[in-house]
Amino acid sequence: MALCWRALGAQAYITGEIHCHIDNPYGKQRFAQMMEYVAETTMSLIGVSHSASEYLVMKTQMKRWFEQSTSLRVVLLPQEKWWL
Repeated sequence: MALCWRALGAQAYITGEIHCHIDNPYGKQRFAQMMEYVAETTMSLIGVSHSASEYLVMKTQMKRWFEQSTSLRVVLLPQEKWWL
């Protein structure tokens, strides 16, 4: 995916996770592929953690949608240390 954006002139790629954390052969293969890409790309790759990226969407878009769609009061509970 990041390769497509670079071809369009992107200078940075921001995502919830830069690489795979799965501890099995598939995860290790995906991690190795990403490390190869990291070594050759000119883009800045920024991983903000899965929790941090999902919380932003919940706060700015989904909270209002849930409240309007269900008539329930929604309380967001951010992860205390989202960078872990």
